[in-house]
Amino acid sequence: MKKIDYRKNFKIVKNIDWKLVAIVLVIFLIGILILSSATHANITKNYTQIYKQLLAFVLGVGIIMVMMLFDYDSVG
Repeated sequence: MKKIDYRKNFKIVKNIDWKLVAIVLVIFLIGILILSSATHANITKNYTQIYKQLLAFVLGVGIIMVMMLFDYDSVG
């Protein structure tokens, strides 16, 4: 059974630009707020567009996390 090198995984987390992550999260939240206002979601109780945006964000973050696990130096 192959051992997992936890130091390598910690290195991935350590090298993340947390300021960039925070800025992207703030922009996303502002976008959700604007989308909620533009679609009158609070009045009509129709949150379809907001759910689609949330799903797209979660899928995008998931894809980015999977891509971070690959060592691009060994590919090329």
